[in-house]
Amino acid sequence: MGVSRRSYAAQRGVSEAAVRKAIATGRITTLPDGTIDPTRADSEWGAQTDPAKQRGQHAKQMGAETAAGTARAAATKPVPQAAIRAVADTLRDAGTDPGSPEATGGEVSFLRARMANEVLKTQTAKVRLERMKAEVIDRARATAMVFDLARRERDA
Repeated sequence: MGVSRRSYAAQRGVSEAAVRKAIATGRITTLPDGTIDPTRADSEWGAQTDPAKQRGQHAKQMGAETAAGTARAAATKPVPQAAIRAVADTLRDAGTDPGSPEATGGEVSFLRARMANEVLKTQTAKVRLERMKAEVIDRARATAMVFDLARRERDA
């Protein structure tokens, strides 16, 4: 038998509404009798919580718990192998060691996926900036110009 929502909220240092929301969204699970196993709920909470959306001192503690717990946390939804490879390729291109999808057991931690997302956003912003500075040329326009030049040379 576990503890009530209210007592778990007090142990965790959050509001009862936060515990109810965590149960409703599936971040933590209850026992069949509706009570909460604090140990299991703490590990689920840490593994399923985005540290970037946390505030205050509790966020620092949660960030450390999430970073340690995410790698071993079971995924609630299966992740396609293509997505796992895409994260690994992006991290490899950025110069970090992503580890192979086989070595990580086919799991992608939230922090690794977020890092890959940030790398892609940075790369996209860099290309946009280069276009704005006119350092990158339009591929279709360049192809058309080369084709036209070759045609004129052939006709001459």
